[in-house]
Amino acid sequence: MRPTGLIDNSDKRARSEITSVFKRLEDGFHQQDADIFDAHFSRDAVQVTAAGQRMTGWDAIHSYHKERLEGHAHGLHVALKVESIGFLAPTIAIVHTLQETTAGEGDVRCNSGTWTLIERAGKWWICAVQQTNVVALPSEWSAHSDSDVR
Repeated sequence: MRPTGLIDNSDKRARSEITSVFKRLEDGFHQQDADIFDAHFSRDAVQVTAAGQRMTGWDAIHSYHKERLEGHAHGLHVALKVESIGFLAPTIAIVHTLQETTAGEGDVRCNSGTWTLIERAGKWWICAVQQTNVVALPSEWSAHSDSDVR
């Protein structure tokens, strides 16, 4: 019999804490503050951007985010929607997101993210991120609507 990868985890506290990590990411973006944005990245995190750039380690990721937020984020609005949270173990989560970035009227870009988070000493940490550009934003989706987190 083929096994499943995800466990049944209905821990509402864990789901709420994970969702708050993504709210903090949004807050850091809107404040153009890489320290806030990167507060939940682990020391050995790996991020692959929507453009395919791979960074390893908090220092490299923080340097990239600092440059992007301070030099390129003015006037942008980001909505980061948590689409689903699945658990490989009680302290290991896989999160799927849609990120909608608005640069002006009619200029909306979207990417899909797959995030791996771990819980250590009561705090959730981002270990890995893979972002992929979405060619066309689904018309039925808006990051401003209620989340359908499972």
